[in-house]
Amino acid sequence: MQNTMTLKGSESPIVEIELHLPRVDDVHMLYLRVSSGSSLGGFALWDIELSLLDNIEDLDGRRIHVMPNSETYEDDTLGTDIIGAMTDANYWSTCPHGQTDYIYGDILVDFKQVEGRTYQVHIEMTLADSDDDPDELSPDEFNIIGGADFVVSIDEENPME
Repeated sequence: MQNTMTLKGSESPIVEIELHLPRVDDVHMLYLRVSSGSSLGGFALWDIELSLLDNIEDLDGRRIHVMPNSETYEDDTLGTDIIGAMTDANYWSTCPHGQTDYIYGDILVDFKQVEGRTYQVHIEMTLADSDDDPDELSPDEFNIIGGADFVVSIDEENPME
């Protein structure tokens, strides 16, 4: 279903999507925030460097694919650098906000162009409880599944300014 998010097998409509890809110091940065308005809460991928992206129009068929240790898989086609971005803004939080927070394991984001700067975005994530130290977890311990599918128009506004 379009414009939905899932967590632990439960699905909810998305009520808010924010996706910016500004150019900062000659590199595109990704700022994504998705909210469900339900008990599934929302998530953010904030301040992610995409060093292999020249133009937003070049996103069609491209992929972000990151491991729990922030290294990229071979099929990552955007030169994703998430290491410096793993801040308090990058987690999944259920509603009411703060009830349960999750940290990211694997992150997969696929982009498919619909028209112009409008893209269909598919996201899959493995998650773990935020009380766990991600450096001490094995990949198998990121066993909570989350994701989202939505269509969004992407802009180049920098939400950090």
